Amino acid sequence: MDAAVPLSSMKILSTAHPVLALAMSAVLCASAPAQRTYCATLGGQIYELDIAAFTTTPAAATGVNLLFGIANLSSPTELLISGVTAGRFHVDLTTGTTTPLTGSGLPMFALCNNEDNGKVYAASLGNLYEVDATTGAETLIGVTGLINIYGLDYVPSLGAFVANNPITNSIYTLDPVTGSSTLIGPTNMSSIVGIWYDRAGGKLYGICDQNNAGCVVELSLATGAATSIFDTGMNLVSIGGDIGGGGIPTIGTSYCTPVANSTGVPAAMSAIGSTSVAMNNVLLKAEGMPFNSFGLFLTSQLQGFAANPGGSQGNLCLGGAIGRYVGPGQIQNSGLAGEIELSIDLTMHPTPTGIVAVQAGETWNFTAWYRDAVGGSATSNFADGLEISFL
Repeated sequence: MDAAVPLSSMKILSTAHPVLALAMSAVLCASAPAQRTYCATLGGQIYELDIAAFTTTPAAATGVNLLFGIANLSSPTELLISGVTAGRFHVDLTTGTTTPLTGSGLPMFALCNNEDNGKVYAASLGNLYEVDATTGAETLIGVTGLINIYGLDYVPSLGAFVANNPITNSIYTLDPVTGSSTLIGPTNMSSIVGIWYDRAGGKLYGICDQNNAGCVVELSLATGAATSIFDTGMNLVSIGGDIGGGGIPTIGTSYCTPVANSTGVPAAMSAIGSTSVAMNNVLLKAEGMPFNSFGLFLTSQLQGFAANPGGSQGNLCLGGAIGRYVGPGQIQNSGLAGEIELSIDLTMHPTPTGIVAVQAGETWNFTAWYRDAVGGSATSNFADGLEISFL
């Protein structure tokens, strides 16, 4: 902040401990568009599938035959895959390395990662399982009542998994607690072998191996009906995992009323990632800031309201003990986009008395504090508040 309004002048407690920030280049979800996921062929070649652009790009050659399941993990460069006859593997998309896991070799025809709780789930024949992402071992959740499942993903708006049954050519919801199935409706298309829910776009997609040519379809969550989008020209047998914004949900609830800055609009907080502490995947963002303005993020377990604290032009929406993200690289410039963003480490959370680890069941509140100028005079302002309850 400008010397006229130094950071130290405001009644906000700080910590001398730096917070570890994840490298922005490693957070693919920061700028990637929706409608991007992974798909694979029977021979184990994984591709990036861009549904909006109608393109497929080679991502990794796994060597795993009959690769029917793909799920993303907490690392944006790692996938969990399953072969019908070969077990489960980790795939490092950076090096192309495929590492077998020590868990059960039970054939899995579908995998998915429920980003709401950071857990991996699978379908094998007619059963629903939770899968340990480290070992690959599965734990039975329940019997679905379906003969077979080729495709699985979690849809938050339904509070359930959606599964595709190629025997009946229909899609179903699966209860996440019992595994029991409920018919949504027929797809009216044969050979759909995988499904993926795009959280950013709110749409369900499927792939088919019809006539060994491969196609991408959109599936209605209301009726199950499939609408063809484009032919891939390849015999794809699985789809899943998220590339960036194509499945990373917005998290948190906005509160409090910010004051407009020199741009004429107030700055607004948002976050993407997961509320799961185990996932440790939260990206904070403040936008609507003045161009080339320095700012930082603040956090507290208590909400509050203080008008014009320390001579600021804005409203501070936090109360109690307030921590500041002031570690190396954490005080940022908004540039010509008028925004700042920061991937935070939940195990290194700043408070006035030191670093703490966020615990499941806790609620933390966030805002951004940034430099501004009004009438040629240096001042500062705040974004609104963002509440995130962690699981």
